[in-house]
Amino acid sequence: MQRCRGGASRGATPGEVQGRVPEGVAGRHSHFRQGPGCQRVFWPGTHHDRMQALVDTLRGLKAVGT
Repeated sequence: MQRCRGGASRGATPGEVQGRVPEGVAGRHSHFRQGPGCQRVFWPGTHHDRMQALVDTLRGLKAVGT
């Protein structure tokens, strides 16, 4: 499989990624991104949720320490 060598991913509709993501993912998500060269599909899954929680925690620490 060819990997993208940079470039911004573009938005993709659920219809565009149908059959290329697990069935459960397709049912739970409506926003997808697609690599411009590799056409790999990405969605905000649990990793995104964990990273957002970390960012929120760090922002809270900065506010306390200011």
